[in-house]
Amino acid sequence: MYNYASNKAYGSAMKKDDAKVLLSSVYDEILAHIDRNDDQVDEELLIDFLHDIANAVIKSDFNKSFDFYSQQLTFEDEYKLLAEQSLHSYSNTSDKFAELTKEQLKALDELHESKIDITAVTDRFASIQSDLHGEISQANSTISELIQRVKELENKAAIDPLTKVYNRRGLDSYLDTIINHHHQKDLVMHLYMIDIDDFKKVNDTYGHLVGDKVLIFVANMLKKTLRDGDKVFRFGGEEFVIVLNRITHEGCKMVAERLLDLVRNNKLISQSGQISVTMSIGATQFKTGDTIETLIQRADEALYLAKENGKDQLKVKT
Repeated sequence: MYNYASNKAYGSAMKKDDAKVLLSSVYDEILAHIDRNDDQVDEELLIDFLHDIANAVIKSDFNKSFDFYSQQLTFEDEYKLLAEQSLHSYSNTSDKFAELTKEQLKALDELHESKIDITAVTDRFASIQSDLHGEISQANSTISELIQRVKELENKAAIDPLTKVYNRRGLDSYLDTIINHHHQKDLVMHLYMIDIDDFKKVNDTYGHLVGDKVLIFVANMLKKTLRDGDKVFRFGGEEFVIVLNRITHEGCKMVAERLLDLVRNNKLISQSGQISVTMSIGATQFKTGDTIETLIQRADEALYLAKENGKDQLKVKT
């Protein structure tokens, strides 16, 4: 369970989390790769592969995205590439407009040097207008495509690839927008910190692939149960955060109890049989003057109380 009190600075905790997410992603990729192959796995190739990954991680400073199967661009590089393409597209469009403008001026100059042929003039300017319309349409199409690619990059950066809910990056961005860009006195918001009970035991007993299915199972139930305006985030590991907007204190408790009941009464069906899952919830309400750190820390302290008191329950800290 994440504990803000154990970290001296929010920034340093993020670096450790990034390292854990990186290693966890590598582990998941290896398991998925093995699962796609035959029952026999070449031991020497696997060992060599792990050595390569270890060397890559040691050389990395954890500040850059790394793909162990193909050197892919980091998000920063992708944005730089997108910016370069945008400037190139703008430059090309600008050059085309300049050429059309010169052609139009040339046509006007020719009119002064000869008798006016109304039909020829009309045809010439119609051709120029057609070319301008084509260039504008092409520019609009390019802009729309670039906007779509920006959205795709933003989604890729904010969505947890396993559970398909928002990730920690998305949580920080969402809370920053709500807390720091709205009038706090008018803000009615509750936050749950959720932890799947005995998740390590699930991994140890059934394996990490089943553990991943448990995470997906819980995330799907959380998403389907909540209102459209409520947000679900994977905080890290087996922890989730839910942000509920415009709900009373009693309503917050009722929703939490419904979630607890839903999870404990549904079983995940896998090749290993039916797996029972429970979770613990720590809840708190936003108070004027709260920061992202104080809000999450208070919910985390409530979660700790729920764990210490026997798990599979809700504890609230105001």
